[in-house]
Amino acid sequence: MIQDTLALPKWENVPTDADRRGLTPLFHTNMTPYGEIQLRTDRRLDLTDLPTA
Repeated sequence: MIQDTLALPKWENVPTDADRRGLTPLFHTNMTPYGEIQLRTDRRLDLTDLPTA
């Protein structure tokens, strides 16, 4: 999703090189050190306004 967002024209020149170095595909805020994933079933992603490719 990050890759798709950064591919949009309005984000073309926004992130600096330092910003890009800080990006990681591994989001670990919802995981424990033992690899268990904690799902938040009380929240939903709003996927209604996604840009079409």
